[in-house]
Amino acid sequence: MHLNKFAFVLASLLFVSGAVVTTSAQDVAAQEVAPANGNYIKDINDIAGATEMLKKVDQNHNPFKNQWIKTKMVLNGGVHKDVTYLFDTYTKGTNRRSVRFFEPAEMRGMGVVTKGRSEVYARLAGAEKVRRVGAHAKRQSFYGSDWSMDDMSMIYMAEDYDVVKILDLNADNGTHVKLELKLKTVKDGKELASEDLLPYTKVIIKLDKKLMFMDYIEYYDESGKHLKTQERMDAKDLGNGHLIYTHVKVTDTDTKHITENFVLEEKCDIDMPDDTFTKRWLTRSL
Repeated sequence: MHLNKFAFVLASLLFVSGAVVTTSAQDVAAQEVAPANGNYIKDINDIAGATEMLKKVDQNHNPFKNQWIKTKMVLNGGVHKDVTYLFDTYTKGTNRRSVRFFEPAEMRGMGVVTKGRSEVYARLAGAEKVRRVGAHAKRQSFYGSDWSMDDMSMIYMAEDYDVVKILDLNADNGTHVKLELKLKTVKDGKELASEDLLPYTKVIIKLDKKLMFMDYIEYYDESGKHLKTQERMDAKDLGNGHLIYTHVKVTDTDTKHITENFVLEEKCDIDMPDDTFTKRWLTRSL
């Protein structure tokens, strides 16, 4: 199987249509965050407060040292009709993630290891050789997929984006805060290399003020085109003492192609050796 097909499926492991809702300046200025756990923001101009809220949401999405999840992914639209895949995902720290596929049979043995934005390795089904994935390949959408491999490294949103605008303090009948984020091009005083930059120069997100979770993301390219939307649903405790969105739906804005991920199982803070995120791990027999 060609690496492109493999990469498109792997990128779809992540846990995004809609136009931005605008209000008059008078209405916006009068808004206040409804009393809730998300009461971080004083007013519509409080970018610092919105940034702190986003950082807290990032923490709430990752309240573990490591995580293992079993996921079912279903593709619909175009040539896909209920095309289903089953895979395990291992996450540790801020930038390490590994994936291994089990179903369907022709996908068994495929895997990917992400050790950072610029270091990704992949193994094809039935192959012993592990290949490093180039920067250009990571950013492409493969075979109608709604994800790219770059999406795999978007774990902490505040690490990659700055809050530039508070669009709505009381979105969705007061339950959410809606923010516009801009991609960071400089970190620690250094300009980021092109291979370390995400392909989405702008994202629009909604933060649930009660749960302090992010459940909606719109992705935009450098021309301002709305590429796709992610929606996260069905927050549940799967027995680990915290909530996790068990249903994630991604819709392509133009084609309306849909990728849905369903989390079947989750385990956290388990024995997960660093070897799980190496090329050697990819070549082990299943």
